[in-house]
This record gives sequence, C-alpha cells and structure tokens, in this order.
Amino acid sequence: MLKGSQKIWLHKVRAAEQSACEDLIAREAPLEIRLRYGPKNQRRERTLAILMRTPGEDEALALGLLFTEQLIDSASQVLSMRYEEARRRAPLQGQRLLIDLPAGHRTEALLEEERLIAGNSACGICGATLMEQLERQPGYLNLRDEPRIGRERLFSLPEKLQQAQELFGCTGGLHAAGLFSASAKLLLRFEDVGRHNALDKLIGHALRRQMLPLNRHILMLSGRISFELVQKAAMAGIGLICAIGAPSSAAVEAADNYGITLVGFLKKKSFNLYTHTQRILHAPPDKEQ
Repeated sequence: MLKGSQKIWLHKVRAAEQSACEDLIAREAPLEIRLRYGPKNQRRERTLAILMRTPGEDEALALGLLFTEQLIDSASQVLSMRYEEARRRAPLQGQRLLIDLPAGHRTEALLEEERLIAGNSACGICGATLMEQLERQPGYLNLRDEPRIGRERLFSLPEKLQQAQELFGCTGGLHAAGLFSASAKLLLRFEDVGRHNALDKLIGHALRRQMLPLNRHILMLSGRISFELVQKAAMAGIGLICAIGAPSSAAVEAADNYGITLVGFLKKKSFNLYTHTQRILHAPPDKEQ
C-alpha cells in the first residue's frame, strides 16, 4: 500500500450487481503549523495554519507555505522543525509541526497580527483575503522569456504527469503538481488532496534544494488554475504554467501582470493559450530547443 493511501471496505455497484470489496482511498488529515519566534527569553508561539492535507512531505509543505506567504526567503531561515501530537478526536487525528524562527526575524510584526490561515483541501489559503494577496510582489519576478518550448513537447506533459501519479493511479483522489524542464523532462512531482498543498510541497522541496528561482522550468497542474496557484508560482519565479483544466479570470489577470505564460485545457493535440504567447514555439519537434 502506498504512503498517503489507506484501505477501506466498500460496496461496488455495477448495473444490477453489488459486491463488497477492499479498496484504496486517499488519506486526508489535519496538519497544524505552529511557529515559535521572538527574543531568547521571551519566545512566543502561535498557530499559523491548519491545513487539510495528504500526510507526507509535511516539512516541504510547511516551507513552501512559509515562502509563498512571504514569511521566509530561504530554508536556512528556519532553525528547526519537529512534530508534536495535536490533541484531536477521531476521525480527524492530526499532527502539529512546530517551527522555530530566529530571534529578531523580520516577520515578527506580521506574526503579531494574529492572522490564522485556515486551509482546507479545496480552497487553499482561506484565511487570507484576495486583496492581501493582490498587493504582494512575487519573490522572483520572471522578466525573461524562459523557458521556451515547442507544441509537441507541450502536448506530452499531461500524460507524463499522470503516469507519475502513483497515488492517483490507485485512489483517483489526488491532485498533482509537476515541474518539467524545457525539454519536457519531469524533474519533481508531488501529490496531495489539495491542489495548493501539492504546489507548496513542490516549492518547499525546491527551496530546500536551493533550486529557486525556477525561471527555466515549466509547472504542470492536474486540475484547474486559480489565482493562488499563479501567485505561488510567481513567488518561485515560474514563467510557464500549464494545466489540464481551466483558469479563473483572476488567474489570467495575475499571469498577465506577472509576465507568466498560462496554458489551460492542455490535451494531446490541443490547448488554450491565455497570456504571454512568446514562450510557446511553433517549430516542428526536430527544431525544438
């Protein structure tokens, strides 16, 4: 059984037949992200976020969230992370991840605002207002025309991402965020019940490996494109976002403002191109870079 899934008994109904069988479903459980900060003799704690996520890669998820919320600039600004058991009643037995920030950290004033980010697996950062996010400037503005990719290579991305989705393959219940090179090679892939969590895990992992900015890479998403996903991608410097689903109006506007190429409804032989078309090449496959 793959990590991030669990076995259950269910009844399958096919036309007039019904049978009991064992099956796999995606795990979903709460993670409380709690920060410790302040002077050495006056350390304080507060809950930053309570996220419904698929267990696994929690540290990458936390790093990605801290970075895209502009609370840290690098993984080195986190002193330590450790788990504490959160007291919750079944079935929502979760964990708490306690993160130590250095004394005098520049975000202490922001933390004192007592803003709680309450994220579920569908909405992303529900505790933050859209207006607050619209006022943010991405950590890495993508001002160049990289990456550039031909249509044929672009057409191959959805199938490559789907083939790498092990948990989706056995549960059918997870989203994915994949990072590709300009030659359409899959470099990173993360799955989660939440679209935003999958992307935060990817960005957090890249932050930990000192890969940012990701301005030479392509982001492939398994679902639709929301404003928050564009904003997170912009924070990491990603200049080309592709998705199987549709973008929202706010996502298109944000991509246009940030200089990001936005591709939606990407299939084997078709896609919609919404913004900054210069990154998509018209050359045949043998002349792609």
